[in-house]
Amino acid sequence: MCDLNLIVFPLKHENPFPVKIKTGEPEKIDEKTMILCTGIGSGGAENLGNVLSNYPEIEKVIEFGSAATISKGRVGSIYECTLFLSFEGSVLATSGRITKLPICAVTGTDELYEGTGFEWADKLDFPLVYTMETLTFRNIVTNFRK
Repeated sequence: MCDLNLIVFPLKHENPFPVKIKTGEPEKIDEKTMILCTGIGSGGAENLGNVLSNYPEIEKVIEFGSAATISKGRVGSIYECTLFLSFEGSVLATSGRITKLPICAVTGTDELYEGTGFEWADKLDFPLVYTMETLTFRNIVTNFRK
């Protein structure tokens, strides 16, 4: 059994690879890498959980996808999320850096961001973005590693 990296993204148009995909079905792109279009929200989280359950050889999960900027983010920029925050601004988790991309913080829920709230966001030293998946995906991956 070889260790696999799983790259996930919620929507098909976020697929950074020249490979056709179906939502919820992992696709192996090389010996050590699979990609998965999860879908959004709770359904996407369930798809990720199923794939992690079915492929215990997955060692790392990397999420790739778009996000809404809440504060200080630049449209079209690519960030690495290293700080995971609640809606109130408290730290839920941190992660080490993998890339040399600029860093940002992330928050979100299963609902679309409507452009309001998060008055505390401007106090951060770096951008804050909002996604419907990142926090849930992180929880799923963390639980599967236990």
